[in-house]
Amino acid sequence: MDYNFLKHTELFKDMEEGEIKSAISHYHGYEKTFENKEVIYHTGDVVDEIGLILEGSANAVAYDYWGN
Repeated sequence: MDYNFLKHTELFKDMEEGEIKSAISHYHGYEKTFENKEVIYHTGDVVDEIGLILEGSANAVAYDYWGN
């Protein structure tokens, strides 16, 4: 995990590398890579974690009953 990068994010600004490591460890943080167009969560999924996008982007998409 790139702790130097994390030090420059809003979530971890003003924290030392050791504090960031401790916080990530405490909250069972991990790094995960997704393929292009891979679904991260589906509508209705129960989500019990937060994430940071370190590189690239993600789209939030909502479909109605008819698939629009």
